[in-house]
Amino acid sequence: DHWSTFPSFREYSDDMRLTRGPLDHRRNPHVFMRWKEHFLVPDHRITAIQGASFAGFYYICLDSRTGAILGFYYHQSSEMFQSLHMRHVPARTSGTWEFM
Repeated sequence: DHWSTFPSFREYSDDMRLTRGPLDHRRNPHVFMRWKEHFLVPDHRITAIQGASFAGFYYICLDSRTGAILGFYYHQSSEMFQSLHMRHVPARTSGTWEFM
């Protein structure tokens, strides 16, 4: 199960087995998503890259408190649990002002 890779999902595992229908996500700051790549930016016409795959999915967890994103890529013929880690880095510059 791909979702059980996320420590923050473990508290939902019992609820998922016992509940039918939507869960109350308001009590948890994590948002779970599955992302699919469809094309590359900036050239959407590229459909393949040697050594790379668009066939799989990213299983993503967003921590809404910190803005951090943890993800795992999965495709049956790819290395298991390739990971993606992103976090917000505040700008280290001050605002620019121009007086006229």
